Amino acid sequence: MRLAPFQVRMILIVPGSGLGQVMGEQALLLTAMTAVK
Repeated sequence: MRLAPFQVRMILIVPGSGLGQVMGEQALLLTAMTAVK
């Protein structure tokens, strides 16, 4: 599974306070994208 550069950037620039929630959302998004592929 590959991460698109913009997705990696989004994860890295997120403030620590909301990191857990965003990481969870990213994981769900990536899972959905992989399933569609």
